[in-house]
Amino acid sequence: MDLGQRRLPRAERRHPIDRPSDRPYNADPMRPLHPPTHLYLPSGDSLNCGAYGFTLNGLLARRTSVPRVHPDVRKKNMRRIITAAVVICALLAGYSTIEAQETNPRRPALPAPADTNNWQVYYDQGTRWLATDPEKAADAFQWAIKLEPTRPEPYFGRRIALLTQNPRRLLRYWRAEKSTVRSREIQQIDSLYLQALTLNPFFGHELDRFLLRGIIHEIAESASPGSGVSSGELRMMLDQSINSSPPSLRAWVAYTEGDYGDAERFYEQAIGQARSKREKASLLTDRGRLYFQRGKSDLALADLNQALAEMRKADSKDLIYVYESKALAEQSVGIIQKRLGNTTAAHEAFARSLQEDLSYSPAHVEMAMLALDAKDTVTALSEMDLAVQIKPGDAGLRYLYGFTLSEVGRPAEAQQQLEKAVELDPIYAAPRHALAKVLEAQKKPQEALASYRAFLSLAAQNDLRRNEAEARVAALTGAQ
Repeated sequence: MDLGQRRLPRAERRHPIDRPSDRPYNADPMRPLHPPTHLYLPSGDSLNCGAYGFTLNGLLARRTSVPRVHPDVRKKNMRRIITAAVVICALLAGYSTIEAQETNPRRPALPAPADTNNWQVYYDQGTRWLATDPEKAADAFQWAIKLEPTRPEPYFGRRIALLTQNPRRLLRYWRAEKSTVRSREIQQIDSLYLQALTLNPFFGHELDRFLLRGIIHEIAESASPGSGVSSGELRMMLDQSINSSPPSLRAWVAYTEGDYGDAERFYEQAIGQARSKREKASLLTDRGRLYFQRGKSDLALADLNQALAEMRKADSKDLIYVYESKALAEQSVGIIQKRLGNTTAAHEAFARSLQEDLSYSPAHVEMAMLALDAKDTVTALSEMDLAVQIKPGDAGLRYLYGFTLSEVGRPAEAQQQLEKAVELDPIYAAPRHALAKVLEAQKKPQEALASYRAFLSLAAQNDLRRNEAEARVAALTGAQ
C-alpha cells in the first residue's frame, strides 16, 4: 500500500506510541509539558557564603563529550559511512545508553493499588524518592524506562538519581574535575541525559533542583566540622546567597521556582556578561528552549541560530559537550521551523544536523517524518532504516520503524522490526499490540491472539488500546 493512498493521521506519523498515553507526551515539541533549563556557569562563578567563603564553583557546567564524525560525505556513500561512524563512535565513546542500563534492578514495591504496568506511576514514585532515597529512585526510573523507552523524563530522572547517590562525586562533577567528568562511570550516567535530549530537545529539567540541593548539602556537611557553624546554618546561608549569585545561576533557580519571567530577565543579563563564545552559546540555547516552551517560537529560533553562530566561532579545540552539540542545536532549529510551518527550512536544518554528525539518529527520524508528510514513502523508510542501523539496540526506535512499515503496507518487514523490539524490551507493551495487528494482516490468527494477550498482560490499565485488544482476543477466541 502506498502512503499516498493511506495517509497516516498526524498523531500517528509523529509518535504512535503516545496516542494512548495517560497524559500528553512531549516528545512532540508542539505540546511541551515544562519549560526547560540547563545552564552553563563558568568555573570562575561561584555561590558565596559570606565571611566563611564557601563556594559552589562551576555549579551548572554540564559536560559530556560527544563523538564527532567527519561531515564531508556524499549521499551515495551514506550507508558505508554510517556503518563506519557507528563503529568509530563505539570505540571512541566506550559507552552507550544501553550499557548504562544493563543492570535490571528489582522492581521497587509500590503502594497499593498502583498500576505496576504504568511507567508514569514509577516515574512519579521515583521523583518522590529522590530527596530521601536516590538509590531506590534510580530503580524506579529504570523500570519506567523499561515500560516506556520513548519518554525522555525517566532517563533524565535516573541520571539525577545516580548523580545524587554519591554527594562527593557530585561536587567533583559540578566542579568539572577532569578525572571525574571523563570517568567511565560518569560518561555512562550522562549517556542517559544524551538519550533524553535526543528523544526531545525541549523536555523539562525540573528535577535539576535535586542536584542543587545535593551540592549545597555536601558543602555544608563538609565545611561544618571545625567552623563553629552547624551544617543547617550553613545550608541556610548558601540558600540565601543565591540572591547575590551570578545571573546565570539565578535564571536557573527562577526556572525551578516557576518564575519564568524572572528567568528570562536573568538570562538577558547572563548573556550580556558571558566571558566566552561557548558560554554565550550555551546561555542562548537555554533561553531559546525556554522561549520555545513558552510559545515564543520566533524568539526561540533567533536565539538558537545565534547560539549556532557562536558555536562555530568558538575554539575548535574546546571540548564539545552534549548541550553544545551543533547537531542537537540544528535539530532543535528544525523542530522550531516545523512549528512555524516552514517545512523547507526544517528540512535544511535537519540536513545540517546530519552534516555535523551523520550518526545522529534523531535527525534521520525527523527527515523520515518530513518525508511521510510529503508522501515520500521510499525516503521515509530509508531514513528510518539508517536510524535503526545507528541505534540497533533501541526498542522504541524499532517499534516506530515497525509501526511505520505496517502502516505503509509492508507487514512482513514490520513483523521483523516489532519482534526485535519485543526481544530488546520484553515488558514494553506497545510493540506487542502493533505486532498482533501485523500478524492478523498476514492471516496468522493464533500468533496474533498470543500477541494480543501478551499486550494485555503488560499494558497499563489506562492504555486506550486495551479495548481494541480485548475485542480482538474475544473475536479470535470465538473463531477457534
